[in-house]
Amino acid sequence: MARRDPATGMPVCSTCERIGHPLCGLKYWITLRAAWLRLPEQVVAEEPRSFEDPRFSLVA
Repeated sequence: MARRDPATGMPVCSTCERIGHPLCGLKYWITLRAAWLRLPEQVVAEEPRSFEDPRFSLVA
């Protein structure tokens, strides 16, 4: 649950500390994608060693 501003009652972002939204940036993207994929955030946050797919490398 997001922290709330005591004066306004609005959520305070845990990433940028601004009032009005609970989360933003990469953390928001990972949370949103994990929910959509129905996977744990830790799994979704993992990045591959390389984004290059060796199956499609060009051979001269």
